[in-house]
Amino acid sequence: MNSIRRRLLLWLIMGMLVITGIAGLSMYWLARGEANELFDYQIKQIALSLPNQINPAVITSIDEDPEEDNVIQSWDAQGKLMFASHPSRALPRYNKTGAYTVFFEGWPWRIYSVQRNGSYTQVAQPMTVREELAAGLATRMLIPFFVLIPLLGGLIWWVVGRSLQPLVAVTTAVAARHAEAMQPLDESGLPQEIQPMVGALNQLLLRLSSRLQAPCSISSDAAP
Repeated sequence: MNSIRRRLLLWLIMGMLVITGIAGLSMYWLARGEANELFDYQIKQIALSLPNQINPAVITSIDEDPEEDNVIQSWDAQGKLMFASHPSRALPRYNKTGAYTVFFEGWPWRIYSVQRNGSYTQVAQPMTVREELAAGLATRMLIPFFVLIPLLGGLIWWVVGRSLQPLVAVTTAVAARHAEAMQPLDESGLPQEIQPMVGALNQLLLRLSSRLQAPCSISSDAAP
């Protein structure tokens, strides 16, 4: 069925979904940027707070999956690995300082490295932690949008129906007329979008009325 109400509702809801998708992507990128700054600061502080020489006897290595943890490694001045927080996932030594991104075993890692008194320490964190945090924040911020979309859909359906009531009233008025009724329709109070249609219909009724009255005038003139 070719319904104006349904078409308006469909297009408006599609527009809201597109806008919500754009807003979600924007929120994700903003949250991702904030998460990157926060976690970069975190791994920097971890690297700077560690002593120059990490005593393996003091800090115990934890050989677990570091999916949500930092991988801390330290080498002495001779380049010997002195400590690795996760030996099974130990990253290679990159010989850089500061913050940078690397790919290890097919996954991106964010690393902060510091070199002091010959020792070299690097703290690595999987980027998936940041992406999951950003996605979670964006999703939580979008929940109100998804709740509001059905409510807005119902409101749009009601508003469009109310807006089309004058058209329904005109249709009812025309349908209720008998064949000889040629008086014009009432145009007062009609929305400006409907007034041209009703005006054109009234002009048509006026022409029809004149056409129907013409034979009567001829007959009257011809009568003795």
